[in-house]
Amino acid sequence: MVELNLTERPKILFYKDGLFKGPSVMHYQMKDIYTMHYYFYNGVLICNNNEYKIKPHSLSITPPMANLTYHFNEPSCFHHCYHFKLSKTRSQDIYEMPAINYLNPKNNILDSFKKSVAKCATEPLLSEVTLWHILYECSNKKMYKLALSAHPLVTKALQYIDSSIGEEISVTHIAKQVNLTPTHLTRLFKEELGTGVASTLRHKRVELAKYMLKYTTLPIKNIAHQVGIPDTQYFNKTIRAIAGVSPKKLRNSTDHLGK
Repeated sequence: MVELNLTERPKILFYKDGLFKGPSVMHYQMKDIYTMHYYFYNGVLICNNNEYKIKPHSLSITPPMANLTYHFNEPSCFHHCYHFKLSKTRSQDIYEMPAINYLNPKNNILDSFKKSVAKCATEPLLSEVTLWHILYECSNKKMYKLALSAHPLVTKALQYIDSSIGEEISVTHIAKQVNLTPTHLTRLFKEELGTGVASTLRHKRVELAKYMLKYTTLPIKNIAHQVGIPDTQYFNKTIRAIAGVSPKKLRNSTDHLGK
């Protein structure tokens, strides 16, 4: 697991697309920066003597001062790559992210990468906020832990919710992803998690909104869009219903995260 201090947005140093001819081996030491790679090939990553299998649609993150070895096993190996820094200030809100995540090929992380890349030159702040969202999304494992013993279709639905949290998805959209009716999926959620699909979606959106209210200066209407509730009035109503206070009060609070 890689520790991430997400109290401040990451500072992107540069982004690039990597294209390598294989089979070959490359060695790096990354000094004081983090790296994130989104892969489209099969290979092996060795990070500080720990070996990880790379496959298409896997996402890796490596910490500062890591010794890295890449084994490129295919004739042509392509990946997206970020180099970035995070705040060194210690905080109680330290998140952990697996060194490698194996993502569903239909995940929205790749779309987020593309959006961030497109804004790197013209809107660096927006690009960094998008990367911040990717890090938060990949490190936030509360619902995954809850669902480790759950029905596989519930786990698949939770993964879809996490990857699409910024979109205007509904219970019907989620049910289609697992080939169930909304009623059947809601029943499975209640049996496995003790709560319905709609409630799970709302709480996940509010959790992300609370984080962004505390750690970003984005206008509340922008945060509403980022968490998939573009109607500001409905966003305010949803926050009040779950958190008990308005978004403005949450932003001014110092102890609301995680409640």
